[in-house]
Amino acid sequence: MSDDRKIDLVKQWVAKAESDFISADRLLPYEDPTNDTICFHYQQGAEKYLKAYSVRYSIPFPKTHDLGRLIEICSQNDAAFNTLMDEAELLSNYGVAVRYPDEWYIPSTEETQEACEIAKKIKAFVLSRIDIDRDNA
Repeated sequence: MSDDRKIDLVKQWVAKAESDFISADRLLPYEDPTNDTICFHYQQGAEKYLKAYSVRYSIPFPKTHDLGRLIEICSQNDAAFNTLMDEAELLSNYGVAVRYPDEWYIPSTEETQEACEIAKKIKAFVLSRIDIDRDNA
């Protein structure tokens, strides 16, 4: 894949991640927020940022919602990703557990705030490492 095509694909992953963050951020301030949905969108955004990093550095990744697995994959290129492992695994639970009735779980307000903080930490970490600020980035 050409570097320009790779940059375009990374930008698409980032745009999709941002869509999840915007959705979660808009729901968070409500008096009675839908915490399960908010946590899901933060997890999804973090997942897409990790996949953007993988694309940027041509690191293959499986179809997965497991942020711990994605951290392992990214750490093949940058061992500093391992510092995110424990938090990523906490956030990873919101990729599936809050989505289906057989594993129904509604996160507390505190857990939702923690999900927000973890997701934004992963976002900042990834953005500091993917040089996509090129022509018309």
